Amino acid sequence: MHFYWSYLVMRLGGADVLHDAETGKDGGFNNPVFAQAGEKPKQLAALDPFQKGWLSEMFPASTSQFGDQAGAIDLMGNWLLGMQGSNATNGKGIPDDQIGPIPSPTLPGGKGHITDTLGGTEGLLITKGSPKEPLDFLEFFSQVKKQDLAAAKGAYVPAVIGTDKALTDPRLPVIAHNIATSTWHQNFFNQHLGPSVARVVNDISVAIAAGQLSPADGTAQVQDAWHQR
Repeated sequence: MHFYWSYLVMRLGGADVLHDAETGKDGGFNNPVFAQAGEKPKQLAALDPFQKGWLSEMFPASTSQFGDQAGAIDLMGNWLLGMQGSNATNGKGIPDDQIGPIPSPTLPGGKGHITDTLGGTEGLLITKGSPKEPLDFLEFFSQVKKQDLAAAKGAYVPAVIGTDKALTDPRLPVIAHNIATSTWHQNFFNQHLGPSVARVVNDISVAIAAGQLSPADGTAQVQDAWHQR
């Protein structure tokens, strides 16, 4: 549910909304945009679109349901592509040519763009004062021919320019394209904001959708957590 709330914040508030909240501008996380974003999942949940017992559903079980084609859409990262098959009842899941990503839609009057993306970022770090060997390795590892190999094996979508041509999984090129052409890529809110705020973001996203918390009270809790971090 945090994905729903995050994307709605991005689509309504635009590229500066999260930075402005962190710096306390326009009321911080009490900016009305955050509460407005909370109203949308609340309205969606009222349409009863989710599977029975969704509030207590664990992630592996939900991937199994999706792989069994018990649902049309799963707002999830691209790791779902691999997990839905292995967790499906038949061990195969949805065929490659019948599944693919779609962007989160924009909203009328929102400042965000359909090319603004949300997702995790990964990398390799070298500690200050390390010997030169780790840097030598990263220079070796980031060569196009090395990343082409990772792309061909489907291990991940490489960040090195040009390696998308080596992707063999037919579902991945559109993901590589979306990231490469992103007008704003935002790390997951619950990772970007740090662990103490992340817990609150996750909790209020579910509570709002479940009708257990008002959107305004939810964003007030995020603001309090941000102030106390």
